[in-house]
Amino acid sequence: MENFVAKRLQPLLFITIFVAAIASAVQYFNVLQRLEYIAYDWQLTLARQHKTPPQDIKIILIDDASLQAMDPIVGRWPWPRSVIADVIDFLALGEAKAIVFDILFSENETGDQANASDARLVQATYNAGKVHHAMLFMADDSIAPQTAFPLPADFSRHGATSLNAAWVQQPSLTLSHQNEPSPVYNNFLAPFDGLHQAAAGVGVVTVEKDADGVLRRMAPFFLYQDQYYRALSTAPLELNDMQADMQRSIPLSSQGELLVNQYPFESYSMSAVLASKAKLDAGEVENMPLHPDEFKNKYVFIGASALGLHDLKSTPLMNNTPGVYMHASVLGNFLENDFLSPPNDIVTYISIVLATLFTALVVLTSKRLIMQFALPLLVATAYIGITVWQFQHNQVMTMVTPSLGIILTWAMCYSFLLFTEEKEKNKVRKMFSQYVSPAALTAMVDDFENYTKAGKGSKEIVTVLFSDVRGFTSLSENLPPEQVVEILNFYFAKMTEAVHNHNGTIDKFIGDAIMAIWGAPVKSDSHAIDAVNAAMEMIQKLKEVNAWLEEKNLPPLKIGVGINTGEAILGSVGSELKADYTVIGDTVNLASRLEGVTKQYDCEIIVSESTKKSLKDRIPCQVVDMIKVKGKEQALKIYSPILAETETESETQAKLTKTYELHCLSELSHEAFSHYINKRWDLAINAYQKIPNESLRKKFIHRCEQFQVTPPPMDWDGATTLIAK
Repeated sequence: MENFVAKRLQPLLFITIFVAAIASAVQYFNVLQRLEYIAYDWQLTLARQHKTPPQDIKIILIDDASLQAMDPIVGRWPWPRSVIADVIDFLALGEAKAIVFDILFSENETGDQANASDARLVQATYNAGKVHHAMLFMADDSIAPQTAFPLPADFSRHGATSLNAAWVQQPSLTLSHQNEPSPVYNNFLAPFDGLHQAAAGVGVVTVEKDADGVLRRMAPFFLYQDQYYRALSTAPLELNDMQADMQRSIPLSSQGELLVNQYPFESYSMSAVLASKAKLDAGEVENMPLHPDEFKNKYVFIGASALGLHDLKSTPLMNNTPGVYMHASVLGNFLENDFLSPPNDIVTYISIVLATLFTALVVLTSKRLIMQFALPLLVATAYIGITVWQFQHNQVMTMVTPSLGIILTWAMCYSFLLFTEEKEKNKVRKMFSQYVSPAALTAMVDDFENYTKAGKGSKEIVTVLFSDVRGFTSLSENLPPEQVVEILNFYFAKMTEAVHNHNGTIDKFIGDAIMAIWGAPVKSDSHAIDAVNAAMEMIQKLKEVNAWLEEKNLPPLKIGVGINTGEAILGSVGSELKADYTVIGDTVNLASRLEGVTKQYDCEIIVSESTKKSLKDRIPCQVVDMIKVKGKEQALKIYSPILAETETESETQAKLTKTYELHCLSELSHEAFSHYINKRWDLAINAYQKIPNESLRKKFIHRCEQFQVTPPPMDWDGATTLIAK
């Protein structure tokens, strides 16, 4: 695992740095700002559409129904100022805490009754003592900022604040390239002379939409000629409250704006207010649609929603939002301490790096394809979940660029794996496709990292099998070459099938011989059992080969199989021009010798003592002999698996009986050989007479009879020394 991680460390760091740099540049230059707006709007809608608005704020709208109702009475909009005065009187009677107009009264009314109507509005404003009117600041490009139109001399008493620049908190650090400075205002529209003097305050209604035309941000204060003026939203707040708000660090953007934490307000129709005022004047207090007490101690905002009054804004919550809703929302944010904190640039860049690094880590260290797809999706989902959760707690996080980092990282990592791993997998396929079964090859390719090291060599405990066709050379001399090849191909196909059925690896074909190994390269804890089972299946499949030969009027084949288990050197051996994946060592040599021994004992399969021990009595074996092969001084026991004739045994009880009989034969052979080794010739002869293997039976009975006549020397160990290889 350490080698695996070390191998992936360099591409992991490169991809992380490269993608993080790209995503950071995208963030710095606001390339995906439109997408970020969409993500922000979705989060705000999710968080706020069912939010309960502050109970201290009420909104009255001049809607289409109000225009229709008043048209027969006072004509089209704009209505006489006396009508607005009636509304102020009604709300003052209800003891509203503040009356806030999101309507500009910047010019005097025209007409015969204009002066009286204006005076009526001024007087109602003055009498109420709590009315705040709207003004507008403008950035006029045709006028130089230093020659801005001056406000009236007494205007600061009504609209300016004692706040100074030090109180308006600006972000400590901004890393975004396109964070523009606050607009410089040099022109204005203010309430007409007399009205702003009568008002309790004047608030600025200037708004700046984002690049996509959606209103998301509003400034609570505006700078005009070195003096701060309140927005309409903050105009009703007392100065002490304002200072307290500033001390709790209002989270402003670099332009000095708030992200409006919008509320889904419900509103009253102006027609209902005017109808209630008319009934109140007529003394019909019991039939009023609205009672003045409805607005007691409330901040009452008055604005327009009628389409013809042109005060509908596109906001995250809906496309046609009355502008007054946004002003009321900002006041609600102050009253409820419900501010949205804008994204912190440092946190954004850290998020990009961490998201990129973690995605690269999970993709490059995952070995399964499904995990390489699923984990980045989980990372992205987790990050989006965190941003949504943070939004629910009023902390806005950048969603798009870290998500882009995750996507780009996954794409680059997967491309890297696709090209590099596919190359390594092809190397494994090329190396092992000729040796192992398709199922084993698939497993090896899935774990290709371990098998690409095969060429370097390693020591492994393996089981090696050699098989050879007896007398095939003499047979082939009497047949045409094409028929010899046909026989060998059919024979090898059947034998290969038997090897692959038991998870073996064909190492090579040597003339008519086969070398196969178990335990490597496909790892297995049962390699000895699999090898012996494969050998027994080879004997069964030889019957199919001989049946096929009989159809062609050709003589049957006989084979011998030698099997040995032990340590061997595994690797790709050869030169740069030609190399084979193989095993070498004494374990291999002994398996080859045992294949030759099968001829001398007339056994189809002979296994070594180490293989017999590895079988753990899973396969019954009979003792064949104790031998010393050429070049070895140490004697070793050899065994032969007892082949069961089970073609007609279909019932469970019959199979159990056959298994019991095989184990009994195995024990009988061990008993007979024990008598033989211990020079108990009569007992050995009696035991060997019960052995069904005729060749083995005759061989040992003959030996015992000879030793009865001519006993072996005192240092006899029972081993037979074999001269031939």
